[in-house]
Amino acid sequence: MKRTGKLIALGMSLVMLFSLAGCKTKVKEYDKDSFVAVMTDKLGIPDSDIYSARNEGDNEHPAADVYTAVYKNARINAYFCDDAKAAKKVFDDMWNDFDASFNQHDHFSGNFIGSNTEDDFGYIVINGDNSEVSIFGAVYATGHLHAGLYYSGSMLVMIMPAQMDGTTDEVTDVISALGFPDAAAK
Repeated sequence: MKRTGKLIALGMSLVMLFSLAGCKTKVKEYDKDSFVAVMTDKLGIPDSDIYSARNEGDNEHPAADVYTAVYKNARINAYFCDDAKAAKKVFDDMWNDFDASFNQHDHFSGNFIGSNTEDDFGYIVINGDNSEVSIFGAVYATGHLHAGLYYSGSMLVMIMPAQMDGTTDEVTDVISALGFPDAAAK
């Protein structure tokens, strides 16, 4: 009887372990006001340093309100699309570009986490060297990169160094303030 109980406990433990391993962290969706509130309240970015513009959309870009800010040496670009399907398409296209180019020559050293859009959210987060991806800009395909692309509902947020010498800590601060998943350095 004890042996049967131990086997059942072991089996349940394995089931829980595998179910937790398959869990993905959901990306919180912000609206424009709550996004700006995080930038000002949690990161201390003055309102005057948060820039907004309207993108009316074209064949490559969806219609969206675009917000841009810099936190120390981390750049934040947020797109609040008029249509959630358009936001998903942009993320899917970027995911496909990422998937086709990431670590093609097996030179990547670091951490990566990602989730494609099986649900209504997705993310790509890189913290390492020589990723070979250009979704954050071709200049970041080699060298060190700590950056994230997040999608949820009609929102897309990109966080990356404002300059090539941007530190990991500054990008981590922004990701943490927004409550997004991160590929922490080990």
